[in-house]
Amino acid sequence: MKIYSSVIFLVFLLFQFLIPCLAVGEEENCVLDKETAINALLNPKDPNIKEVFPPKKYLDGRRLTESLLMKDGTKIIYDVGGCAHYSYSFTYENIKDISAMDNKNILKLALSLLRKTPSLKEINVLPYTLEQAQTKEIKLTNNTLDLPCGDAVCSVEIKGPHSLTISYDFPL
Repeated sequence: MKIYSSVIFLVFLLFQFLIPCLAVGEEENCVLDKETAINALLNPKDPNIKEVFPPKKYLDGRRLTESLLMKDGTKIIYDVGGCAHYSYSFTYENIKDISAMDNKNILKLALSLLRKTPSLKEINVLPYTLEQAQTKEIKLTNNTLDLPCGDAVCSVEIKGPHSLTISYDFPL
C-alpha cells in the first residue's frame, strides 16, 4: 500500500511539472512571431462582391481568416498565418459541380477561381504551381491533388461536389 501511494504521489508531481513545461514548449515552437504582419488579402471593394464578412484573428494574431460572398454565389474563405508552419489557403464554396471532373479540369477550375479572386495584391506561388501541375500527371489521393511546390506543400483538396480548397504550407 505504501508503494502504491508513493507511485500515485510521483505521478501527481510529474503532471504538476510536465503539463506547464509542455505549454511552454508549444509557445517556444511557435516560430512565426507576433510581430510578423499577417495582412488582409481579399479586396472588399471589388464590384463583384455581394457581401463581406468580418475578419477573424486567431493564435494571438498569428492567423487571419477573411471571407466574402461573390455576386455569382461563390463564397471565398482566405486563411493565412500559422505557428510552426506558415500557410495560406483559399476555400471556394458554392462552385459548379466538380464531382464528374477529371483531375486536369479540376486544376483548370482551381486556377480560374484563384485568378478571379478579388485581392489587394498579387497571389504568389499558387497560380504558377497550378499552371505547372496541368502539364504533369497528378493523381487524386484521399480527395487531394498534391502539387509540386518545392520545399512547401501545395494542394487542391476537394471538399465536396461544390467546394474545393487550394493551399500552400511551408514549415518554418
